[in-house]
Amino acid sequence: MVNVKSLLFFAFAASAIAAPLEPIENLNATLVGTPAQLHAANDVIYYCRKSTDAAQTNNNGALIAQISKNKAMASAKWAGYGKTASGYPKRFYNNERLNFAKPCNMKGHDIYEFPIIIGQKTNFPKDSKKGAANPGPVRVYYDQHFNFCGIGVKPNDDNSGHPHLCTTS
Repeated sequence: MVNVKSLLFFAFAASAIAAPLEPIENLNATLVGTPAQLHAANDVIYYCRKSTDAAQTNNNGALIAQISKNKAMASAKWAGYGKTASGYPKRFYNNERLNFAKPCNMKGHDIYEFPIIIGQKTNFPKDSKKGAANPGPVRVYYDQHFNFCGIGVKPNDDNSGHPHLCTTS
């Protein structure tokens, strides 16, 4: 009985090995690049502009910053959502009623905001003494599961006022 099982196993294995494989064309074409390059290829750039309306809710004015979504989310994950000396990240209650997409606009999702340094070469120093570092006008918004909610900008020169969302165009 053992010999029959062995014989059948080798017969099936031999047929599987002998079967020709179809060539996979363009495999290298789809995988060329470093992981960082492939990650960057999937990135989205957000354009943060001054508001031009009286309510300061549109994103139609002069360009303030171009922000990489991937870098903003990397900063958010670095920041987390615990208490820090600087006060950031902090809970964002969306009293301004920013139009976040799902799942950020659903009940049960805690939204956090974290400053994004224009140029994105470093992260905002979350452990600096409160008020010691200028947070600047740009913020990334994310939920407790690190889902991306949006990138926004404060309308006033002193980084105050109700934020509006930056856009991809």
